[in-house]
Amino acid sequence: MAVISFSSANPTDAGRRRRNGFSLPLYYVQILALVLIVFIILMNYLTLCVNIPTHPWQWLSIVLSSVIILPFSVIFIVLILSDPAEDSVKNQNRGPRTDFDRRVHQHVITNYYCNICDANVTEKAKHCSSCNKCVYAFDHHCIWLNNCIGGKNYRRFLTMLTLLVIGTLFVFINSLLQFIGSFLTSPSAISLNPYYAPDRYAVLMIPASQIAFQVISGIVAIICLVTFAMAGYLLGFHIFLCYHGFSTYDFVMKRRHNRTIDQTLTQFNQLAQNSREEPARASKFLPIKKLRKNQVTDLQENGTNNHHSNGNLRNDQIFTVEANYMSEHQLVLLDAIEKGHTSIVLKLLRNHISLDFGDAYGRTPFMIAAKYGRNDIMKLLLEHPQSKEVRVDRGGKTALHYAAESSQLPIVKMLSKRQPSSLTMLTNKTKLTPLDYALGADDVYPSLHKYSEGGEVSGGDTDDDEDDKPMPGAYVKPKKKKGSGKKKIGKKSGSKKKKKSGKKK
Repeated sequence: MAVISFSSANPTDAGRRRRNGFSLPLYYVQILALVLIVFIILMNYLTLCVNIPTHPWQWLSIVLSSVIILPFSVIFIVLILSDPAEDSVKNQNRGPRTDFDRRVHQHVITNYYCNICDANVTEKAKHCSSCNKCVYAFDHHCIWLNNCIGGKNYRRFLTMLTLLVIGTLFVFINSLLQFIGSFLTSPSAISLNPYYAPDRYAVLMIPASQIAFQVISGIVAIICLVTFAMAGYLLGFHIFLCYHGFSTYDFVMKRRHNRTIDQTLTQFNQLAQNSREEPARASKFLPIKKLRKNQVTDLQENGTNNHHSNGNLRNDQIFTVEANYMSEHQLVLLDAIEKGHTSIVLKLLRNHISLDFGDAYGRTPFMIAAKYGRNDIMKLLLEHPQSKEVRVDRGGKTALHYAAESSQLPIVKMLSKRQPSSLTMLTNKTKLTPLDYALGADDVYPSLHKYSEGGEVSGGDTDDDEDDKPMPGAYVKPKKKKGSGKKKIGKKSGSKKKKKSGKKK
């Protein structure tokens, strides 16, 4: 096993977990941090504090720097040696499992059980791939400490950051003043007192010239300034996280989620630009108004028809958003379902977007998919945890009402099995069931009637239509099922026989 790792992931060997920051392999950034800390401490005590007047500045500089440097050093070492793992993981006598398979388990932790550590964990625990262990209330893996920061050592981490910011600022000011004072020839408030002779300064208690002292003090000032800026930014970031009440992991996952959504929005906009069939317009899922007359649309019971005094709205008219109660991600989801862009819907569902919302008319994603006959998208939506909840629009219609009204037989079968309670639900004003909406559909009514009576469809009918599967992301017009050729021939032959028999009579 390598002693020093230069990989950003810094993985450990399979079947072995890292106890603390000094467990092998060490990370090169951790070694760099240790070298810089030791260098700054030695330069402070053996260079900066010995070339200034003895009283009172020398003793004041030693005392103030010690008040900051000593607690920082102790907390830094304690953080490296600490083990923030879960108690159930620390109490194990065995190492992590080596037979974890992503094809079997989609996530490492499922139902508060880690499949690698083979132990039950708490709610906010995460498995760190660098340390190969589950960390209690995981926040992040610090590359400077080569150790994880979690609920057990987060306060000490914030204290160390605070001391680092104050200490680097103090050393920066001290080295900058001595760098300026080394150029002064006349006595002043920042004049120096070289340790060995008027022109012989002490650098690590070694006699050095004035130029060497100026170079060393300048280097120390630059290092402390850069460290102060980085540590100050990190401290401000963690204060921001504490104020909003979420961890670094939550922040990173939220950023990743938003980045994926932005990519989805870009893809959706490109698809919309490539489509020349209808001009760019605002979504019809939001309340809209006409720009010229500012007439607000009326909402009918079914939530699908918009009427103005001058007639129905055309696709080439321009609209603006009247209200902003639905997020952009939800609006994109509804538009993608309507257009039949399965790939965009799949991306949004993988980012755990909630389906518990409706448009201006109360229509949910299930209703939009049922209305436009999106079989593949409906299958994806029914796999969502919120698919068991049956919602209604402003008129009391469910997704099954929309599927029956649009004569979407595959979707009717899927919803009848997954949401059986919607079979008997009535609309608000007209008091109609989904079966009433299917009266004019010869192919939908028999199947829906059997489901309504508690029966099952015939053995030849299934929920899946393999022949009519649309390509992902492509708009495919739903096709109505036609009978087989034999049945058509049989019907035609039967009708001819009846006509001939009638003529004979």
